[in-house]
Amino acid sequence: MKLCKYRRRIRAAIGAMGFCAALVSWPAIAQEPWRAGAKPSFLVATRSLADPIFAQTVILMLTPAPNMPLVVGFIINKPTGVRVQKLFPHAPALRQHDETAYFGGPVELTEPALLLRAMRPGAEVTSIFEDISVTINPASVAGILKDSEPAKDLRILLGRAQWTPEQLHAEIMEGAWYVVPAQAKLVFSRDPGAMWRTLVQHAELQEVNASPGGADDGFALLRFAGALP
Repeated sequence: MKLCKYRRRIRAAIGAMGFCAALVSWPAIAQEPWRAGAKPSFLVATRSLADPIFAQTVILMLTPAPNMPLVVGFIINKPTGVRVQKLFPHAPALRQHDETAYFGGPVELTEPALLLRAMRPGAEVTSIFEDISVTINPASVAGILKDSEPAKDLRILLGRAQWTPEQLHAEIMEGAWYVVPAQAKLVFSRDPGAMWRTLVQHAELQEVNASPGGADDGFALLRFAGALP
């Protein structure tokens, strides 16, 4: 009840004044992955998010594009039962890949995207952060899959997740998501099933520690913005 009371107060303050000065800080920017200049981030579903599509998901958010009306990301911890070699049996880039494709989100499920690491310069890919990049362009996807010497790591994602900025902001304020600084070492985790548990446990701990009054304090709504060990 106390947490709900604080949430109502914070929403009312934001509605009347916009983002207050206390929120215009690094944690606040990390909380707003749709803004230009936002830190690379994961969206991590909280335990209260019961949506069957997004429950226990970790989403890698893309860098916001200028004048882009949507916020886009890819779920990175939900492998499917479909082998990538079955999807693309004649793709040279996949000869050394025996893993499954991943469910990237509910939008455009028939248009695969490629998540890449250490891709050679010159490819039509979009850099996300460090050496992680992505492409959703069909011609670029086809070209990379024909390459006999592709990226160091390569993952096929089926579909994507997307929101309007207003929609995502509302979901975060309602407690559906933590916004966690992205780490390259987690993007291609060999244990995707453990990724959500690890991140949500750290987020919950940081949420409590960041609040002078404990978990019920309104400052907990800043969510997790500290670096993981």
